[in-house]
Amino acid sequence: MRFKLSLVWNLGGLLYREDGMPQTIKPRHPHENKLLRMLPEKDFNRLLPHLESVDVADLKVLHQPHKPITHAYFPNDSVVSLIAITEKGSTAEVGMVSNEGLVGISGLLGPNTNPYRAIVQVPGSAWRIRLKVLKAEFRKCPAIQDIIHRYLHTLLTQIAQSAVCNRFHTIEQRLARWLLGSQDRVGKDTFHYTHDFLARMLGTDRSSVTLGVGILRRAGLISNSRGRVTILDRRGLEAVSCECFFITKAEFADSTGQA
Repeated sequence: MRFKLSLVWNLGGLLYREDGMPQTIKPRHPHENKLLRMLPEKDFNRLLPHLESVDVADLKVLHQPHKPITHAYFPNDSVVSLIAITEKGSTAEVGMVSNEGLVGISGLLGPNTNPYRAIVQVPGSAWRIRLKVLKAEFRKCPAIQDIIHRYLHTLLTQIAQSAVCNRFHTIEQRLARWLLGSQDRVGKDTFHYTHDFLARMLGTDRSSVTLGVGILRRAGLISNSRGRVTILDRRGLEAVSCECFFITKAEFADSTGQA
């Protein structure tokens, strides 16, 4: 029997058999969100009609601090930063979310607000779902609860290690950790990151980022020009990075069964 693929705006897509009846399938896209992939088929299929494919642009704000969260996002090949903002307007990234996670998790666990700004740092695609729909499934489905709780543990680990890293480690260690985390999530070597952007992510000033970039560049680990940073030597970058990168990476691997 032959099948024809029809393009639709939901996660699984529809395959139409020769008798004209649609058949829902679980996707196997290489950048598919890992939390959705971990769901049992029956639980996944309940979410399927509510998932909408969206493109998220560079620097697009998905959630604002202390504002109601209306939608949650499961990134695919996009990367979202969770940014803490001080009263004076200084910023620092406290968490990074890509296809291993979920943006808007706080809305499932209590008030539907978040103290952090969620902003896209690498554009791409994501699956969007209304928070009230996801919350209803979360409350009644043990499998979804288990997956979300496991991811929450790893996200809290990432936030804690970010605090440790910003307090105790050098700018080149922090920069190496951050670049490695970006590469792991999108599988690319080159990123459109300016020094100003990196300074906002790392919670430091532009001159410190320039110093860190210079150290890594002279060591032959990265190159940078015109707002682009390219990783040249991953092993060397790992050697420079602090233990925070490896602790966080191990926790995420364990939570997704990839340890």
